[in-house]
Amino acid sequence: MPPKAARKAAGQDATHASSGAYGASRGWATNRVWWLWMVALILTAAATAAALIFREHATQRSQAELRLQAIASYRAAQVEAWLARQMSLAYFLDDSTLFADLFRKWHDDGDFAAGELLRSRLVDLRQSADAAAVLLVDARGTVLVSEKPMPSPATEPELRATLQAALARGESLHTTLYKADGADVPVRKDIVIPLNKTGVPSRVAIVMRMDPRQQLFPLLKEALLPDDSTESLLWRRVGDEVMNLSDTRLAGGIAGSLQQPLATSQLVAAQLLRGQVQAGRGVDALDYRGMPVLATALPVPGSDLFVVTKTDQSDIQRKARATTWWIVAGATLLVFLVGAGSRLAMQRRQLRDVQREREHQRQRLESLVLLQAIAKSSSDSIVAQDLQGRYIFCNHAAARSVGRTPEQVLGLCNENLYDADTAAAISRSDAQAMQGQTLAVVEHLATPQGPQEVLATKGPLRDSDGTLIGMLSVARDISEMRRAEKALHDSEALYRSVVEVLNEGIFVCDPSGAVI
Repeated sequence: MPPKAARKAAGQDATHASSGAYGASRGWATNRVWWLWMVALILTAAATAAALIFREHATQRSQAELRLQAIASYRAAQVEAWLARQMSLAYFLDDSTLFADLFRKWHDDGDFAAGELLRSRLVDLRQSADAAAVLLVDARGTVLVSEKPMPSPATEPELRATLQAALARGESLHTTLYKADGADVPVRKDIVIPLNKTGVPSRVAIVMRMDPRQQLFPLLKEALLPDDSTESLLWRRVGDEVMNLSDTRLAGGIAGSLQQPLATSQLVAAQLLRGQVQAGRGVDALDYRGMPVLATALPVPGSDLFVVTKTDQSDIQRKARATTWWIVAGATLLVFLVGAGSRLAMQRRQLRDVQREREHQRQRLESLVLLQAIAKSSSDSIVAQDLQGRYIFCNHAAARSVGRTPEQVLGLCNENLYDADTAAAISRSDAQAMQGQTLAVVEHLATPQGPQEVLATKGPLRDSDGTLIGMLSVARDISEMRRAEKALHDSEALYRSVVEVLNEGIFVCDPSGAVI
């Protein structure tokens, strides 16, 4: 058997045992890479989903803030319009001759009929202006004429201050929205119309009392968005306190029922009055219910009122969660599809690797079967050793030379099979082969069949990757050849000695008679 072919086959035999382990190791490594890749994908998807969710919450908050700003601006305009309502009528009446003449006839001349007509005209005025009450008062605040009995004099600070200003300036003015405890109209606005034709300064004024519960509060309580917690409230500073001047829609509170110290209150209106928040900017705070809200506050132009519009944080988060579920579902589906697709691709790749490995194993098996057949039938000794000198292959011829079976030789070293001198000589040439040299050496062995002289061809043994894994030796018994050579040599020597002592001439001719 050619040494090169035997060395290749033996190398395949040496790597065949590790091919299964290599395949399993490669499969485990592939799975490990896939799992690491999946973990990276999941972390990336989770980070992306978290960023999108955070962005969605920020977007919902920004949109809610824009809605609150628009609603607050709209509500402030509604309050401003309500406060200014009927002022055009008031500007017309302050120079009215009718009311001034009726007042003088009744008050100065004692005309009782003029007094009744004056009262009737005031009632008509109240009805046409949708006012809650109408009064005629003098400069001291004394109620001179009213549809219903009224306290006299008028003691409300807001009314007295506006009355004095209107009479002094001869101009119709209105109070801010204010609270009057125990009155039929607990929260009100008064329009003061001086009757300038009664003298300079005006002696009396008409007071039209407007009830915000009839028109303003229903407007403020109206829900602009369905199923929404958005609410607008009117607030005003009263001394050292902040007070609501409109009904609450969510808690059922009435105007004036919420009063908190301005210095310590955490309500948005108090924070705005203290300068801690900017008008028209969204702020996270607690409302009068103690619920977390997003709120914005705007002053009502031309008054000391503030509109605070707020919405529950839970509503903002609920709207964001609706999108969050889609984001989470999309990220989960993406991870599943990518993971399943990559897993399927990996399994297909592994299947192709297994098929290729099986083909390689089949080819190696064929080579091993061929090697075993050659080694078994060969009369030459074929052995292979690992780098530690242990026999890893031995055919029957080599095993017979040491009086053992192949199974008994495997795992042994030269020292276990030969005497010390012979083992040392064999190991020296083996070491040269393990260093990458190919050499032919004659070795003298003591075998159970007697002394043997063998011609051994030794070379390096490498696996399929070219890695040196040991040494391969193919040895042929040349003992008979040596004995034949010696017999021939002895015969030639005997022939020459006989010929040299003869006195006769000797010729050697070929069949044709020619001397050779």
